[in-house]
Parts: sequence; structure tokens; C-alpha cells
Amino acid sequence: MKLSNGILIITLIVTILLQVLLAFGYGEAYKLELLNQSRIQPFGAKFANQSFSAIVTDRVAFTLQNHPTQQGYKVRYSDEDDMKLVEFRAQNDTLYITNLKRTMNVSFDLYFVKIPNLICRNTSVVMKSVTADTLDIKIRSLSFLFMEGCTIRQLKAEARNKSGFMIKAGSTISNLHLTLKDEAKLFEEQSRISNVNYGEIGDKTHVSFNARPYKLRNKN
Repeated sequence: MKLSNGILIITLIVTILLQVLLAFGYGEAYKLELLNQSRIQPFGAKFANQSFSAIVTDRVAFTLQNHPTQQGYKVRYSDEDDMKLVEFRAQNDTLYITNLKRTMNVSFDLYFVKIPNLICRNTSVVMKSVTADTLDIKIRSLSFLFMEGCTIRQLKAEARNKSGFMIKAGSTISNLHLTLKDEAKLFEEQSRISNVNYGEIGDKTHVSFNARPYKLRNKN
């Protein structure tokens, strides 16, 4: 066998081995990434076990759920660079979750034993089967909050700057205190709200109960 043919064969073998190793490495890395995304992670090493009374968010998208024993998050992302722009930080009993830009490439599932109050700016939120005695939610700057199968005794909800609430899918609210400003909206359908008290309601806002527009004759 000529020397040149031997070199060519060795080169081909090395190339094939490298491709196999790379494929195996990427496969294992992908499996590890999927495992990390399916595991509840602490919000931060320095405040992993800290209790929070409020969450402040900016430019993020997440679901919010109760968990019997844990608090933390799961993350899904399709762009690692966008994920690196997300920051978790704690100040006193408030958790801040912020992103430098709003993107559909990163989303979170947040878990709490007791659901904190929410202050959301430029944020999309889905509350899934949340149970709470009292809850204070403020959304603004094109934020949207969707409630699905939630049970809340006292809900104080405020929306402004073209933000909106959607309460449906079997949610039950005993007492709702509602404030809407700056073309904000609330839609309720297939849910039960026993009592509604109105705070400030702007002229350009919209309220709909059971898919029917509701005229606010009495503003308390």
C-alpha cells in the first residue's frame, strides 16, 4: 500500500472518529440541558431559601404556580444569548426578575409555596391554578395577565398603560377591587366573581364580564 493511500485512510478514520465523538458530546450536552430545564432551580444561591412578599418583573414572560414545598423556576429558551440577559436579584423581601429586552426566546415557570404580590412592566403572565387568600397585582406598560383555574379570596388588581387582565377557565374570585387607567382592559369569561369594588376607572378603559361589555354605573 502506498504511503499516500495510508495517510488518506488514517485521515478518514480520524475524521469519522471526531464526528462520532462530537455527535456524542452534543447529544449528552443536549440531554443535560433538557434535564436542567425540567428541574426547579433556586432564584439565586444567596437567596435560595428566602421568602418573598412581592415580585417585580420587567420584559419577561412567565407562568406562575403554587408548589407544595418548593420555590424556584424552570426556564425554556431557544437563544442562549437572550437567556444571559435575564437577571434575578433580591432586595429585602422583593424578588426582581428583569431582562434587557423583551423576547419570545426565553420564558419561565415560577413556583412559590405562597404566591407573592406582583408588579409587572412590559410582561406576559399566565397564572395556573393559583390559590391565594389575598393578592395584589399591578400591571403596566403593555403587560398582559391571564388567569386559568385560580381561586383567590381577595384580589386587588390594577392595570394601566394599555395593559390587560383575562380571567377565565373556571377561576373563582370572592372579592375583586379593580382599578383601570390609560386604556387598560379586563375580560372575564367562564369564571365566577362574587363581588366587584371599583377604584379609579378611566374613560378609555374597557370591562367585560362573561364576554359582554359592562357599563360602570357605580364607581366606588
